[in-house]
Amino acid sequence: MRQFIQKYAPVFSGFHSPCLIIDTHGMVHWANQAFINLSGIHIYEKEPTPFLQTQYMGELQNWMDFSRNLTTESSFRFTLFNLTTKGDSYWLELDAQWIPQTFQIDEPAFLMIGTDITKLKSHTEKELINLTNLLNDSQRMGKMGSWELDVITGRTTWTEGVYAIHEVGRDFDHNKENGIAFYHPEDQHIIIGALEKAITEFKDFDVECRFITAKKNPRWVRASGSPRIESGRVVSIIGLFQDITDEKNRETELHKLNRRFKLAQKSAGLGVWDFDPVNNVLIWDEKMYELYDVKPEDFEGAYEAWSKTVHPDDIEDSSYALALALEGKKEFDTEFRVIHQDKSVRHMAGKAHVSRDEHGQPTRVVGVNYDITDKIRNRDQINLLESVVKHAKDAVLKTYYDESMTTLKAAMTKFDPAKVKAANEKAVAPVRSVIFNHDFRGRFVRILHYPGGRIFQGSKLCKAP
Repeated sequence: MRQFIQKYAPVFSGFHSPCLIIDTHGMVHWANQAFINLSGIHIYEKEPTPFLQTQYMGELQNWMDFSRNLTTESSFRFTLFNLTTKGDSYWLELDAQWIPQTFQIDEPAFLMIGTDITKLKSHTEKELINLTNLLNDSQRMGKMGSWELDVITGRTTWTEGVYAIHEVGRDFDHNKENGIAFYHPEDQHIIIGALEKAITEFKDFDVECRFITAKKNPRWVRASGSPRIESGRVVSIIGLFQDITDEKNRETELHKLNRRFKLAQKSAGLGVWDFDPVNNVLIWDEKMYELYDVKPEDFEGAYEAWSKTVHPDDIEDSSYALALALEGKKEFDTEFRVIHQDKSVRHMAGKAHVSRDEHGQPTRVVGVNYDITDKIRNRDQINLLESVVKHAKDAVLKTYYDESMTTLKAAMTKFDPAKVKAANEKAVAPVRSVIFNHDFRGRFVRILHYPGGRIFQGSKLCKAP
């Protein structure tokens, strides 16, 4: 060893990188000044100095791996953590070259040339700490955490988010059985089955289960995992764990609102439709098929399918109304007629909202249709009744809840109650009354008449008996 050092040490003495000669027991026999300045180790010719300063045990595994490499009697590269004689830490990227017996050394040894990467490691560790903090903060805001299951030992590793969801402290001693015990008894088979498939069939999983925290608070959680495979078997499973209670509560509330909406929709006779103008796709709910007297299997799901059911005289106006709505010039609020299979005609009202992208282009139209046939007929009857009142000479009109019927009220002022009474006394036929419902709010008018007068009955003008 001494002869080798005397022969080759001068070559490496002037290197700016740390250089040293170390035996398979981890003893330093020689080092250049760069290494001495870094480590503070004093090299004695007759008494080799230990390379590893083992008073710090934080990197024990790193040192054990390094010592194992020393026994291989072959060259290797290694990133080593070590301490100076003053207790300060440093990192070396070592290129260890095995010194063969041809150099006639008296014991196995390595020539090592290192690169001081302490600053790089320090910067990397700070970044790692920052990233870890960022991950923990992100997971906390997202109510989630990461976990890993060691399939061989059954032990689990959790991030802070997983502890928080379980409502336990960081000192909680968790393992596979304890983790499963938090799941609702009726849902434990779901997570157990997912884990078993991941281990035996190498399958990823993503499941939702009920959950009970350490504080007995009910939760909904989402657990997803992916197996890590080595040498044809699963050695561990890594995954995400998320508290989805708020999401589930919103789903429940949305389901309740949807049921209420459907009940209100059914009561009001509303049909809901959804039109994609980009792809020309039209979707109807069940009520729409009923309103249009169309079978679902006969519906093509396109705008043209709707237009086929519209009365020929109304198709142009209805299409124009939709075009104006798509262009953003006018809200879609229109009335039109549709023809049923039995050739009967029904009147429809349509209202819709147009959704647009960031460029203002229409992407979706959601609307409702409802049958207004009775309203249209009653409106026609009102118009006819106005004509009756305007031209009648011997009839009297009496109204109830008629605050909106301003035209009729104005027309009624020409009737003389005394004249009507006298006419009724002379009548040879009994006075009759006709109830007329003119809209869905139940307002009505009553016509009193006598022989020879004109009455309004249904949708016809009739002579009195």
